Amino acid sequence: MAAPRPPVPGTASAPDAAPPAAPDAVPPRAPAATPPAAVVAILAGGRSRRMGTPKAGVLLDGRPLLEHAVAAVRSAGLIPVVVAKDDSLLPRTDAERWGEPAEPRHPLAGVAAALGRAGVPVVVLPVDLPRVPPGLLAHLAARPEPLVVVEGAGRLHPLLGRFDPRHAPALAQAAAEGAPVVRTVRALGAVTVDGDVLAAFGDPAAYLVNVNRPEDLDSARDTAPPDSGAAGAAAPPG
Repeated sequence: MAAPRPPVPGTASAPDAAPPAAPDAVPPRAPAATPPAAVVAILAGGRSRRMGTPKAGVLLDGRPLLEHAVAAVRSAGLIPVVVAKDDSLLPRTDAERWGEPAEPRHPLAGVAAALGRAGVPVVVLPVDLPRVPPGLLAHLAARPEPLVVVEGAGRLHPLLGRFDPRHAPALAQAAAEGAPVVRTVRALGAVTVDGDVLAAFGDPAAYLVNVNRPEDLDSARDTAPPDSGAAGAAAPPG
């Protein structure tokens, strides 16, 4: 008579064997990193009601705000495009212009239009932030997360960040509904850039000065222009 065979591990005859893993016991996957952004969409299609004149053409240090934005983008090694409505009055620029729908009059409409046109992640820069350092723009472009916005100088800056085309439909819908911008980006799971990362590019209270009204120009004049050589001063988290 043949000798009995030893029990095979993993079968009912091997009482000490661990039970096989459940089919659905799969560790969750981390979100896939998105490719670096190469384009910066400069939002210049707002109503400028508080300024009383189109902000893109307002002069700071003898140059239009739009020119400050285009120069910062190019100093960061990125490609500037100006996003505005067909009836928006803009100063002359050699940067490419991308249109956005005439309605709704909402800043997220410009972001959604830029994402739809690009089809890839883009950095977004409002034209009324003329002191944003090139290094910060380069940092945002290199971030791997789909949606990243800046939080500094005591507030969230929901239109200064990196956006992904996957969010374009939700942004367009929020614009059509007149939804608050801050609430919208938070609901989409935006990651924030703040603290030491922002400090690597200078004083956030100085370079995040927002030019919405004529008196804001005085605050902007009191801050030094961003250092064009600061691009890449802080690497994205690994």
